[in-house]
Amino acid sequence: MCFSGCTGESAVLPQGPRAAYNHAIVFGQPRGSLDRASGKPTPMRIYCDHNATTPMEPRVRSAMEPWLSAAANASSLHAEGRAARRALEDAREDVAALFAAEPRDVVFTSGATEANNMAMGGEGPTAASGIEHPSVLEPLRRKQRLRTLATGRDGVVCLADLEVALKEGCRAAAVMATNNETGVRQPWRSAAALCAAQGARLHVDAVQEAGKGELCCAAFPGFTMAISGHKLGGPQGIGALWIAPETRIPPLLLGGAQERMRRAGTENIAAAVGLGVACRIARVEREERTLRLEQREALFLVAARAAAQDLQIHGTQQPGGRAPGTLSLRVPGLLAETLVIACDLEGLALSVGSACSSGAARPSHVLDTMGLAAGVVVESLRVSLSASTPEAEATRAGEIFGRMVNRMRGQR
Repeated sequence: MCFSGCTGESAVLPQGPRAAYNHAIVFGQPRGSLDRASGKPTPMRIYCDHNATTPMEPRVRSAMEPWLSAAANASSLHAEGRAARRALEDAREDVAALFAAEPRDVVFTSGATEANNMAMGGEGPTAASGIEHPSVLEPLRRKQRLRTLATGRDGVVCLADLEVALKEGCRAAAVMATNNETGVRQPWRSAAALCAAQGARLHVDAVQEAGKGELCCAAFPGFTMAISGHKLGGPQGIGALWIAPETRIPPLLLGGAQERMRRAGTENIAAAVGLGVACRIARVEREERTLRLEQREALFLVAARAAAQDLQIHGTQQPGGRAPGTLSLRVPGLLAETLVIACDLEGLALSVGSACSSGAARPSHVLDTMGLAAGVVVESLRVSLSASTPEAEATRAGEIFGRMVNRMRGQR
């Protein structure tokens, strides 16, 4: 069975209805649920799982294309190497501008997982809430360095608990900017001030806040911040870690002297260029995108609540307390996994929770940390929209969601 370059008639393709559906996915053709009569894919799907990954922005793809086939090693002294170096440093400037920081303090990584792992390096106990991403929590657990901070039912980390932890000897802390499951914004600036007052280091996972809010990390000493390319319209396999000038973090990868000896390995020029363009777009168009996200979220909720009046939203309901476009929802009495599958069969892509834990036989650690009952957790799912989601799609997504709720409840 051949899938490499299968654009000509000689390509060997699988046969049958399911194969037709898979073929549509592989080749990027319009796809949807299978039509029961013909076995062919329907022409449209609606993607509402942008917190898992976002489609690549066309302007990002265009900027990357020349570098995908280029012989480009930014450490080489010849003309090709110098061109690669210029492209890499231009991209670093764009990423630094999103952080409102200096380019020399930006380290390119393979993604936010690596950036978070790198930032968790060091010794001694580190204070972090249980709502943090696993790439923050797991390195601390494995080294038995985690001091868990309390989180309220509103999804917000308890700063009083952080203050106590710092006074009792924690020399580092991690407070994410925006939670990836609930969209609840965390008080990371206040946490930074508390850490600075105690001479402690703070790491902020800003993956879900990048492009939705101001970061301005350079205002705080002893600080690190991570972002990911594919969560803001850039390519997968690239991220960045901002490290405050006076902060010393042991390198995670050892080898060459790349990235000012902070991250060994030949830089991925095409991906770095893509991340740079994505960061530039996110910074310049942030206000417009935020408005569009707010509108799309409202359209989805109006349509969904027309059928599911008892729909619940987890997390704070304070104005500005959640990043727009991320909804952790519960329909009482309906298992989330079953509802997500039903929506998927109707052409609507949602998720039970974080993509990093999907398929795992355990409930959301975020909702569990917030103190929600196990029965509530298994009835909870995530909708994450994009500023590029058309208004009609946001409304239709809510309608499909509501229709599946009614179907599962035995209503037509």
